[in-house]
Amino acid sequence: STKTIGKRLEQIGVPNEETYRRQWRELLFRTPKMNEAISSAILYEETLAQNAADGTPFVDIMKANNVIPGIKVDTGVRATFMDGETI
Repeated sequence: STKTIGKRLEQIGVPNEETYRRQWRELLFRTPKMNEAISSAILYEETLAQNAADGTPFVDIMKANNVIPGIKVDTGVRATFMDGETI
C-alpha cells in the first residue's frame, strides 16, 4: 500500500511520491532470480496500474518471471444495519 511503501522509503530518506514508489517497485520486480524466492505477490491498486520506465506493466514483468500477481480487495471493516455488527 502507499502507507507501507512510504515507511520503507522514509527509512532511506526518500519522499513518499508516486515516482519514487514506482521506481522502488520496478527495482523489486526486475531483481534477477526474484522468482526463486517469491512465487506470488499481492498488489495494491496503484501497483496494478503502474508501468516500468520502459512502459512494460509491472504485472507483465511479474508474469514473465513466473511470479503470480494478486490483488488486494479488502477495503476494511464496515458497519452493517445491525447495531454493533461489522463485516
